Amino acid sequence: MKKKSFVLIGVVFAVSIVAVGAVIWWFPKGENETSNVIVNENKSINTTAENTVKVQSSNTSEEKNQTVKKIELHDLDGQNTNFSFQYNGKTYTAKYTKDNWKIVDSYTINKKEDMEVICEALIDIHPVHGKDMVSYRTVDDMVTEWELHNYIYNMLPEDSRWKNNAKDVDFNPQDQGLSLEEMYKIRTGRKISLEDVMKTIRRKSTEFR
Repeated sequence: MKKKSFVLIGVVFAVSIVAVGAVIWWFPKGENETSNVIVNENKSINTTAENTVKVQSSNTSEEKNQTVKKIELHDLDGQNTNFSFQYNGKTYTAKYTKDNWKIVDSYTINKKEDMEVICEALIDIHPVHGKDMVSYRTVDDMVTEWELHNYIYNMLPEDSRWKNNAKDVDFNPQDQGLSLEEMYKIRTGRKISLEDVMKTIRRKSTEFR
């Protein structure tokens, strides 16, 4: 019992010595020394930040090149407005007018990751302003709009006169952040109804049988 007590006391004493030593070692020895430490740390942080920016810039440039190569984005007439790209063995057309990209037959592309690659390639060439006309549209909000377009296209029956309005996605400032209901009304001229949704579900469930 006494032996255990001595061991315990010894351990506590050793831990106390280490703790006191650590405090003495870390405690600043003077005002000037403290300032030097802060300055050196700031220099280190700034250097790291600069290096990080350089690496990110290099990677961004490489990623852009890889993105363009992946879909084989190509300027058709040298006017920097009419482009084609390859996806899943098919050639698509992307047309640029002021603050607007239009992808023809976009409804046939449904994989989100691929949409991201295509949108990134397009806005690398011509960024499109956001609704406030100050900021620029991002890949994420463009993909969201694209997905809504596809949903509306699938929701409309084949004989709908509005279906043609939804088959091509247009990325412009006005459509940024629109909800499904808002976009449906813009594309069809009427409000979305529960019947529209149920018809889509029934039609799609039949196609997958």
